[in-house]
Amino acid sequence: IEPEDQQVDRLDKVRFVPGVFAGLQALKVAGYRFVMVTNQDGRGTESFPEEDFSIPQSFILEAFASQGITFDEVFVCPHKPADGCHCRKPLTGLLDPWLVRNPIDRQRSAVIGDRDSDVQLAKNLGIDALRILPGGGAGNQPPGGPEFTWEAVVRCLSGRHRTARIARKTRETDIVVAVDLDSEGPQT
Repeated sequence: IEPEDQQVDRLDKVRFVPGVFAGLQALKVAGYRFVMVTNQDGRGTESFPEEDFSIPQSFILEAFASQGITFDEVFVCPHKPADGCHCRKPLTGLLDPWLVRNPIDRQRSAVIGDRDSDVQLAKNLGIDALRILPGGGAGNQPPGGPEFTWEAVVRCLSGRHRTARIARKTRETDIVVAVDLDSEGPQT
């Protein structure tokens, strides 16, 4: 979760969305690999020195690694919106060369993020976008589409839908019982 000034330049500004560690662990087990893409306006400038970026970024990556979550690649655009670069999300300039060397299964891939630029990046890449709820809990649906908890992201991407169905037929009865273990609502 980014602070109001949208710049994670100190450790006290680092916040993890509830469920992110368990969610990424479950996706890793399901065979997913991870790439991080981030815009860091003015990284390496006087207003945002490299150390102010690298200390929190290293902490974040170490926290994920401590939970068995690693990223195949971390892409960082240091430019400001006014710079007009081709690598700033939602443009794909940072990713294009990597995608040539590392083709992805576009049917099973997704961009998971909390911003409009993440949703647009997914569209530009031709893959699904899953907009994560910054607070991790249920919330209002934004105009750009639904928002997901990490639990819902895992259900959506893992394809794991645990159900059981038992049918029993005798001369007197015909019974079918079905259970959806991943359903959030009551069983009917």
